Amino acid sequence: AGMTATALRERSAGSAARLTREQEAELARRVEMGDRAAREQLILANQGLIGHVLRTEFCGFIDLWDDLFQEGQVGLIKAVDRFDWRKGTKFSSYAVWWIRREIQLSLGRWWAGAARIPEGRLKELRALNLAIRRLQDRFGRYPTPEEVAGELGIPVDRVHDLLNMMVAGRRPVSVEALVESGRRVMSLVADESPLRPDGDPEPLLEHKLRRVIGAALTEKQREVICLRYGLSLAGQPLPPRTQKEIAQQLDISPQAVSRIEERALARIRAEMDLITQFLRRVE
Repeated sequence: AGMTATALRERSAGSAARLTREQEAELARRVEMGDRAAREQLILANQGLIGHVLRTEFCGFIDLWDDLFQEGQVGLIKAVDRFDWRKGTKFSSYAVWWIRREIQLSLGRWWAGAARIPEGRLKELRALNLAIRRLQDRFGRYPTPEEVAGELGIPVDRVHDLLNMMVAGRRPVSVEALVESGRRVMSLVADESPLRPDGDPEPLLEHKLRRVIGAALTEKQREVICLRYGLSLAGQPLPPRTQKEIAQQLDISPQAVSRIEERALARIRAEMDLITQFLRRVE
């Protein structure tokens, strides 16, 4: 119970190979009967899921990973204790939902304590949350800022302002950490579906990223992000550029490129990531 997040990661790294669905079902059946050894085995065999969720969906919060790993552990334990093996659901899909949920709730609590939001703004955020949920139910997908603005009868710029409120006061996302690979960039807009199927998520993530770039960023921000990460709204991959190369091409300073990039990444996060983490706390 007192094991640190670091120790848990080390322990999970040396755990047995992933269980088969039949092995998962058998362990879950034994857990249901009160078998503590089976419960421990199922937890240890799936702790790698916590690291996977953190790496692919919460890379912008690397400074909080020790705490978030423990929150993910809470989610994994809840998944083990509540999993119904009779339904034939893949345990990893079920567990990822619980792991993500606990991490998001933890971030919501952290952010609610870090941001001092006036009561009037809090009411606006509650209204925004309700509108987003209504539109999600109506469309079966996450709504665009334009759709939210139409639902609330407010300018789309005001929707952007409310979203940006959630990242005000936060340190900029580490550019270097995101440049390391395309997947690190895509993790900014990771799919939030409760039971995402296994498989390569890149096509969906690329589509969502292009949509945000096209709709939420200024022309200059779009240009810098596409050049920096080798992205194209038309779908054609491009070679990524350094900030110095972009500065030369656009005839601006590297410092200006850095500022534009940081603001663009903050907008992407506001649109596709932080809202799903923070607004649950505001409801």
